[in-house]
Amino acid sequence: MKRCMSLGLVAVLSLVCVGRVLAGDNDGQADLDKAAEKKLSAKSLDDLGEVLKLCDSALKQGLSPANKQFADALYTSTLSERATIYTEAIFQGATSGQLDPRWPRIRDMALADLEKVVARDPKVGDAYLKIAKLQALPRGDRDKALKAAEKAVELLKDDDAAYAAALVVRSGLQTDIGKKLADLDAALKLTPGDVEALQSRAVTLLAQDKYAPALADLDALLKVQPKNSGVQEVRGFVLFKLKRNDDAMKAFEKAIALQPGNAMPYIRRARIRADLKDTKGALDDLATALRVDPDNGWALLSRARIYQTTGDLKAAKADVEAALEKHPDLLERLEALDLRAIISAQAGDYDQAIQDLEQLVKVAPKNADLLYKLGLLYEMDKQSRNAIEKFTGALALLTDKDKSWQVYRSRGDCYLNIGKHADSIADYKKAYKLEPDDSGLLNNFAWVLATSPDDKLRDGKRALEMALKACEKTDYKRPHILSTLAAAYAETGDFDNARKWSAKAVELASAKPADGDDEDASDDIKDSLEKELKSYKENKPTRELLNEEETKKAKPKGGKNPGAGDAAPGGTEKPAENPTKKPAEKPADVPSGTSTAKKPDVTDPSKPQQK
Repeated sequence: MKRCMSLGLVAVLSLVCVGRVLAGDNDGQADLDKAAEKKLSAKSLDDLGEVLKLCDSALKQGLSPANKQFADALYTSTLSERATIYTEAIFQGATSGQLDPRWPRIRDMALADLEKVVARDPKVGDAYLKIAKLQALPRGDRDKALKAAEKAVELLKDDDAAYAAALVVRSGLQTDIGKKLADLDAALKLTPGDVEALQSRAVTLLAQDKYAPALADLDALLKVQPKNSGVQEVRGFVLFKLKRNDDAMKAFEKAIALQPGNAMPYIRRARIRADLKDTKGALDDLATALRVDPDNGWALLSRARIYQTTGDLKAAKADVEAALEKHPDLLERLEALDLRAIISAQAGDYDQAIQDLEQLVKVAPKNADLLYKLGLLYEMDKQSRNAIEKFTGALALLTDKDKSWQVYRSRGDCYLNIGKHADSIADYKKAYKLEPDDSGLLNNFAWVLATSPDDKLRDGKRALEMALKACEKTDYKRPHILSTLAAAYAETGDFDNARKWSAKAVELASAKPADGDDEDASDDIKDSLEKELKSYKENKPTRELLNEEETKKAKPKGGKNPGAGDAAPGGTEKPAENPTKKPAEKPADVPSGTSTAKKPDVTDPSKPQQK
């Protein structure tokens, strides 16, 4: 790293002259003179290092007070200049995309010089600003960065540009959004066209979904950088969020015109077209992106998502596999594994889906959402005990405020699967407190209250109230929910109504649904409903298995084999996964699928959540 540098020719010559006049009998005068002359001709970092050695030698040999002051000033300014060269090498490299792989070592050398500068002169605000910027980089010390930024803000108030720069750096270290925006607002009042400040404020506003003010900052950025393709891309996204779709497309067209060889504008526009249900336009954009950049991982994953949502799972998986092969870097790999898990689950390949999410959990073991997704996959693969472990792990990571009714609901379903009725009811109660109107939760809660063999757990009256509410929410059109209503009536001793609604459940399950949804029409479910009706005709209520020991001893009768370690049929010979019971409603991005061995209300994440 070579660069022509000087402290300022006139200033140095002046100091040299003063030094020589006052030298007298100073033993270090000769080295000080050499240091001053070397500084004037310095053209490299080695030259600056020589200046520092000569200054240090002069100070150790002894100087008059005036010359000592000069030597100290020369030493400090040289340290500062060398630190500036190190610092600029890092940030200029990052900006140009040619970051020196040795930058962490360069950062350490810059910080070593800067710490000496502020130790010698604690009022050098620019040194504190550089320290803050360097410590704010990856693997830096955030606390030291914030402390240095605070000092820089304090010391640089007399220089508008430097003060604004300090405010921008401090804003990036603030955890309080209000304080972050206050710093950026103050910086932009001093330097209205500052690119870094405008970018930082736009990003901060976008993170808060404040699209209109973010658009204003992006427009201001384009006045300063009219050929910035990246800003146009982000502007297109913001315009889309503001429902200005035509303007959004124009912004992407401008971004593409500015950088026709860049795949990203096509990829981002494709995602918006996909959201607008323009599948052909989205696929056309991604095809163009892949012509421009054949190995672009984001283009492959974006196209895989479109194929996945349109049901072309083979093509979706092929694109994901290509992305995984060509891009082993962490960020794309995580997204690819997550997407492959979704595709695999939709295809019924739960082993692959679970394997992928287990890999993700190793990377992010404290991600509650990831554990919840993995729990859902284990539940769908009829591995209820493994599912319970994951749901419990997710709940342990969530605060009381953040706990989701769906996690409690899902764990409650799994407890019911393995015959742990008390635990199931406890989770259903917690879920019901958070969400009292979900038909699936109402149905499952009512079922266990109506059918548990434990007299202390059954509550026919409450089961009937919940079952009626679940039926109302589904317009009395779901056979498995009508089955629960029949079970609740039977528990209260009203076998006339039990037979009535059980017969209706059998009738609906036997008819082909008008919407083509045959989840409630499998042979297993029909058999189970018919056996329930037979039981009610004999004035006998339905009973589930009581505990795990009974579950292990029970053998399947007339239905699918139970999942490993899960409840086998009992009572009225329901399948292992009780067809009147419904698993957790899953958010749209949770891997899932359907299986003939599952109960009828397994929710496909591509469908709207049932309420």
